[in-house]
Amino acid sequence: MGLPKISYREAKQGWIHVINNNQDNDFYICGSCGYAMGGHPKVISPAHIRPWTSDQRCSNSRLDKRGLGYRYRTDVLELRLPQEYLDKLGLHSPDGYHALWLSVLYALVNGACQALDIDERDLGGCLYYSQKSHPSLVLFDTAPGGAGFVHEIREHFTEVMNKAMELLDCKSCGEDSSCIACLRTYFNQRDHNRLRRGWAKKYLSALF
Repeated sequence: MGLPKISYREAKQGWIHVINNNQDNDFYICGSCGYAMGGHPKVISPAHIRPWTSDQRCSNSRLDKRGLGYRYRTDVLELRLPQEYLDKLGLHSPDGYHALWLSVLYALVNGACQALDIDERDLGGCLYYSQKSHPSLVLFDTAPGGAGFVHEIREHFTEVMNKAMELLDCKSCGEDSSCIACLRTYFNQRDHNRLRRGWAKKYLSALF
């Protein structure tokens, strides 16, 4: 791995679960006919027409709240970063810690794509909260079955870290934000407003 302060686990054919909860509004599904709709519960009407018909009303008036998703097996690299450097960042809220870990995650994902010439569509990342405030960083191949990219990241992790630090030294945005030259990509749009390259830079500088 190259960095003794970071513990890791690499797995072939690990499970990745992809969940869509409709931006916290979830979906509402009829268990009888399969009718589905999304939206805020206050505007959901349980009465509905059966799918694939124009006028047949379903006799079931109950819609169950659900998130939709799927799962697949692929190659996974789980990174466990130390907590001892967090005090220097002055973070005081769960949202702040979450923003830090997201920023570190995308610095590593983007650093890996640039350092190892990996298409950004082929590498994903997420946070795994096995403990309340200290998540693992999970990097995974987006192709079902895996393509060997996370193994390559583990083998060349120092190069990935160097490139991540380069990105975090961005001159195109403030340290309390981020931009497409450092952390933001098409694939992490939902997290753009949370990313703070300055926090990630200070943390990884202390670690590296």
